[in-house]
Amino acid sequence: MIHTERCAGFLCDLLARDKLKVTNQYGGTAGGFRRDLISKVGEWAPKTFCEDTDLTCRTLLAGYKVKYDVTVNCGEEAPDRLKVYYKQRYRWVRGHVVCGLKYTSKFITSPFLSLREKIDGVLWLNLNCIPLFIALGTIVGLANIILYPVNLVPQPYSLAFMILGTGATIGTVFAGLYKAKQVSYLKFAISMILNSYVMCFVVCMKAYFDILTNRPFKWIKTERNGIVT
Repeated sequence: MIHTERCAGFLCDLLARDKLKVTNQYGGTAGGFRRDLISKVGEWAPKTFCEDTDLTCRTLLAGYKVKYDVTVNCGEEAPDRLKVYYKQRYRWVRGHVVCGLKYTSKFITSPFLSLREKIDGVLWLNLNCIPLFIALGTIVGLANIILYPVNLVPQPYSLAFMILGTGATIGTVFAGLYKAKQVSYLKFAISMILNSYVMCFVVCMKAYFDILTNRPFKWIKTERNGIVT
């Protein structure tokens, strides 16, 4: 499932955004920064749980660009247990939301970013707001079935949104797996989509609650076992 997710992210999403020349994001895996650049933009932020996203933001806001090179080939040691996986993703979500709160307004007012770069940057920076809409949509949907009709969005449009949303995910996975010549892994896309609901309702909501209540959090290194994908 993680392999499928990563193929979609690295071989479709990041590659496409590089080709479209928008604000690409350094995701932490198999990446490199120029030493002098790190010094210019303020070095690593020790209290940031997504130090890669934080440094990406400061790099873009300083007028530099992030380049994605699809020819680089590097293995990644991914979590092999759900507990480890969700602990890792909680850190990612919490760190990413903090970066969204910290840098969104700066992206909008940046003199170094074009309009399309600002729109794209704000979208990926606030990606973890999507679970709020999914939660709201699920609640409204259940109320519509169990209690009484709630027609906030006309049915044809809501159905179209659902199909396009799920279709976009499967399309991204297919494109990534096709690029990797591993289309047979497409069967894991369903488990990936189902897992996204757990991410939305458990991991993301917990991160939102902990940020709002200012609960302390310590950076925890992801457990490794020597198996790479």
